[in-house]
Amino acid sequence: MGLDILSILIYIIFIYYLLFFLDIIFGYNSVKYLSGVNETSEEFGKISVIIPARNEERNIEKALRSILSSDYPTFEVIVVNDRSEDNTKEIIKKIQADYNTLKTIDIGSLPEGWLGKNYALHSGVSIASGNYYLFTDADVIMQKDTLKKAMSFCKSNNLDHLAVAAVINMPGLFLRLFSSAFIIFFSMYAKPWKAKDPKSKRYIGLGAFNLVKSEVYKNIGGHNPIKMRPDDDIKLGKLIKSRGFRQDMLFGKDLIEVEWYSSFKETLKGLIKNSYAGIDYNFLNLILSTIGLTFLYVFPVISAFFSSGIAFLLNLMIFLFTALIYLVISKPHKINFLYFIGFPFATLLFLYILWRSTIYTLVNGGIVWKDTKYSLKELKANKI
Repeated sequence: MGLDILSILIYIIFIYYLLFFLDIIFGYNSVKYLSGVNETSEEFGKISVIIPARNEERNIEKALRSILSSDYPTFEVIVVNDRSEDNTKEIIKKIQADYNTLKTIDIGSLPEGWLGKNYALHSGVSIASGNYYLFTDADVIMQKDTLKKAMSFCKSNNLDHLAVAAVINMPGLFLRLFSSAFIIFFSMYAKPWKAKDPKSKRYIGLGAFNLVKSEVYKNIGGHNPIKMRPDDDIKLGKLIKSRGFRQDMLFGKDLIEVEWYSSFKETLKGLIKNSYAGIDYNFLNLILSTIGLTFLYVFPVISAFFSSGIAFLLNLMIFLFTALIYLVISKPHKINFLYFIGFPFATLLFLYILWRSTIYTLVNGGIVWKDTKYSLKELKANKI
C-alpha cells in the first residue's frame, strides 16, 4: 500500500516537472538578449540613472565608472549617499571630479515611514531631469552600450518599463549553487516572460536594471506606494503593470553583471531582511511554501531510495527534467548546468532562510536593514 501511495505522489511530481520544464523552455526562449538589440541613431531623450548607496565602498567605484563611461548621448547619474559610515562619500566625490554628468545627494536622516533605499531613490528622482529613470544598484557593472541598446529596445517595442536580468556573480561553489536555485524559484514564482503579455497578471521588476518612463513613474505615484517594501523593485513593476502600462524583460548577459553577495554571512543577512516580505508577511504562506518546496524538490531524492519499477523510473525522469531546466537557464545566467545536482540541498537552505527570516522578523517585531530598524506593523501595512 505504501508503494502505491509513493507511486501516486511520484506521478504527481513527475507531471509538475514536465509542465514546469515546458513552461521554462518556452518562456526562456521567448526572452531576448539585450546584447542582441540593434542600436538606432534616433534621439530618444535623456536618461537619469539613480543609484542608492549606503556603505558601498567595496564596489561603488568600479560600478560608477562603468555607467559613467556609457556611450549614450544624453544622460546623468545621480548617486544618493544614504547615511554611509564608510568611505562611500569620499569615493563618490573623487569620481565626481572626473565626470560632470555625476550628481550627488547626501541623506543625513531618514524620515518616518520610509525604508532607506526607497527614500534614496525617491530623493534621487527629486533632482532628476531625464525623460526616463533608470533605477540600479551601487554594485552593478554595465558595458558602455547598455543604455543605448536598452533605449533602442524600449522605443522599438513601445515600452513604458524595461527590466534587465543581470548576470549574478557569487564567490565559491556553495553560493553559486544557491544563487542558481534562487533563479529557479524566482522563475517558478514570477514567470517573468509573461510580463510583456497585457492579458497576463504577471509582472516584473529587477533591482539591477529598472528603466521607467518618467511620466509613467509619476503616474503610479513613484515610490510612495511602496515606501516600506523591501521588495520595492518587483513591486514597482507590479504597480506599472497594474495601471495598464507596457513592460518587458531582457537577459543582460555580456552587458550587465552584479555581485549579489560576497559571503554566506552576507547572503543570510541580506535575504533575512526581505524573505518574509516575499510571502507577504503571512505565516500560512510560509507553511504552504515549506510543504510545496519540500514535496516538489526534496522528496524525489528521498523517495528514490524507496521506490522501484515505474516509480523509480519516474524519479530518474524527474532528475533528468531538473538537469534540463538547469541547462535552459545556464546560458542567460552563465551558470554551470551541473549545479542541478545540488538543487535539493539549495532548496533546504532556501527554506532555512525563509524560516529564519520569519522567526527573526516576528521575534524582533520587524527587520533591521542597513543598521535601521523598521517595525513589522509598518511593513505589513504597506500592502501591494
